[in-house]
Amino acid sequence: MLVKTSAPGKIILFGEHFVVYGTPAIASAIQKRSYCEISNGYSQLKSMRLELKSYNEVLQLSEIFEPRGEYESFKGIIQFLYRFKSKFSILFQGLNVILHSELPPAMGLGSSASILASIAHGLNQYFKLNLSLQDLNELIFQGEHVYHGTPSGIDNTLCVFGGSIQYQTNQMTVLEHQFDKQIFVINSGIPRNTRAMVEFVRKFKDANPQQFERLKTSVEEIVLKAKTALQKKDSTLLGQLMDQNHQILHELGVSHPKIDQIVTICQDHGALGTKLTGAGGGGCVICLMSEEDIPLLQRSLTEKGINFFLTNISNTGLQGSTNQNG
Repeated sequence: MLVKTSAPGKIILFGEHFVVYGTPAIASAIQKRSYCEISNGYSQLKSMRLELKSYNEVLQLSEIFEPRGEYESFKGIIQFLYRFKSKFSILFQGLNVILHSELPPAMGLGSSASILASIAHGLNQYFKLNLSLQDLNELIFQGEHVYHGTPSGIDNTLCVFGGSIQYQTNQMTVLEHQFDKQIFVINSGIPRNTRAMVEFVRKFKDANPQQFERLKTSVEEIVLKAKTALQKKDSTLLGQLMDQNHQILHELGVSHPKIDQIVTICQDHGALGTKLTGAGGGGCVICLMSEEDIPLLQRSLTEKGINFFLTNISNTGLQGSTNQNG
């Protein structure tokens, strides 16, 4: 048997950081995905072969958890697999699991949730567990605690269901829209630390309460307008709101010199709007361009050695197929 599954990554369009203090945020799944293949027939029948293509690593996982040095870098995946195994009384014997992701790790694109989602969906199909999407969503949310401590639930929800959501105080609302413009996702190459940046913002808030409240109110207004812009497919307004949101994040102190450089490059090439996405302090920048300006920005980023990809908001969450012939 051969099972193939995949799950999308995500971007935060508006409202990061302030969402912790009750302000709404808008996030969307994107077309870049993580992939999982599960087959049987691995020769060493007492263990599972786990191949992590993105890292050129192959691990052997026995039926009993044996912590070793090479596990540390992938502890989120390893712990998730063993918890899944224990919860549903499945056997690793003879399994061959191959993971691959189009999403760079630690860059705020939901790579960890995307990988866990593809694994969970693959195991669900392979062992015919008949878990619902909501069941899978909850399992992935639990797995995300290893990576993020106290995850919001945004990443796993978008990886499972796709589309766009508004998140506010633990409540998620699906945003119906047909926005289909390509979005640049530009990698600063600077790994971000979500926990550290959230703590940084908390200290900023405590030290500057009036300034923080002013910025928070502005972000609330931006998110409200952004919902309308998405529904009307108004790229110009959406871009203006992205610029405004980024300026607020810059004032908050969560940008980075490399992010500022990327934002300037985009603006110099006529960007409709540019902002960091996620926690900041590194990670990725998202940018909207007019169709005719896309090639020039692509060329400029390539010449400067800055990694990027073009993507779209994706309405497709988990996907999977099973080939009984293997």
